[in-house]
Amino acid sequence: MQRARIVLGAADEQANAAIARRLGICVDTVRNRRARFCAEGLSGLADRPRPGRGRSFAPTVEAEVKALACALPAEAGFPLARRSAAELAAEAVGRGLVETISASTLPERSDQFALRSHHVASQLDSTDEYDAVMAGYRQRGHRIALEASFRGTRFLYTNTYDLLGHFQEYLLIDDATKEWLATLPRN
Repeated sequence: MQRARIVLGAADEQANAAIARRLGICVDTVRNRRARFCAEGLSGLADRPRPGRGRSFAPTVEAEVKALACALPAEAGFPLARRSAAELAAEAVGRGLVETISASTLPERSDQFALRSHHVASQLDSTDEYDAVMAGYRQRGHRIALEASFRGTRFLYTNTYDLLGHFQEYLLIDDATKEWLATLPRN
């Protein structure tokens, strides 16, 4: 669709910069597409072979490996929130998702394979509940990574990697902040 809009803009005698601005793309892209269309006609708008090795896994296999990467590490017997690429590759082979996969393939695709867990947040309803949660984590020996307050809201981040595979966040939000949050637009 974008390539067609470039050609239509060129047919209307628009400048490359104007077409690029309107479409939100780079001027070089417009210049290259126009030149290919002028030289090759409609066939110049088709995709060209890309350099490098092609897709090595079917989309269904990629989806299964992504699901594996997104699962809690504890479900696969890993105690940490972040598995190494080698561990994930070995697990994918072990489960029969792929015959072979290089660990070096996975870091290149880290944007596609959600390899990192972050944290889970819970809102607490009272100061007593907040204090009880904090005391419980301290009694179990979990490190309190951060305890802070800002404008009446108290924050507690606990390092629960060994238990849950991620940080646990607790918030105790005061009434004024709740009212302010209610005024924010929702997606």
